[in-house]
Amino acid sequence: MSPSLFQYLILPSDAEGVYLPTDFAQVIFDGAQPQRDGIGGMVGSAPRLLKECLTLARFINLPLDIDIESEEMWDVVDDPPSQGELWKI
Repeated sequence: MSPSLFQYLILPSDAEGVYLPTDFAQVIFDGAQPQRDGIGGMVGSAPRLLKECLTLARFINLPLDIDIESEEMWDVVDDPPSQGELWKI
């Protein structure tokens, strides 16, 4: 499989799977049959996932110091504006 943009954010399951605190270039696919419980068929790199999340945050101008429980965040979730900062729309 060739590397793809945001592979660590997109490929591994968010409900099942493993992210290791190790930096490796591509998502590891577990081909065990039957599939091993809890792995979800893929193993991701936590440092690479963080890098992808920070890249995406910069792209949409998301303030890195924003409090995810702040009123501003809840206001955007409840009633997103039609224009303005990319992270809000």
